[in-house]
Amino acid sequence: MTKIFDVHGNEIDFNAQTVLTVRKRPVVVHAFRANVRLMIYTKEGMVIGEPGDYIIKGIQGECYPCDKETCEQTYDFIEEQ
Repeated sequence: MTKIFDVHGNEIDFNAQTVLTVRKRPVVVHAFRANVRLMIYTKEGMVIGEPGDYIIKGIQGECYPCDKETCEQTYDFIEEQ
């Protein structure tokens, strides 16, 4: 389970906040399947893409890995380029 802390180390209870119900916009992104281990340098730091992961290019040009199971549960595959 994910835990949230403020900058002073106090744990934040998600459900005690004013929680909004939101829906992710249906945007089209592009991806490819990695066949080797990849190092992806992002503004948050380096992340590793493993063979079999999908490497997704987001709407702002950022790239990030997504494991096969999560990707196939989250995205609809439209076409292959």
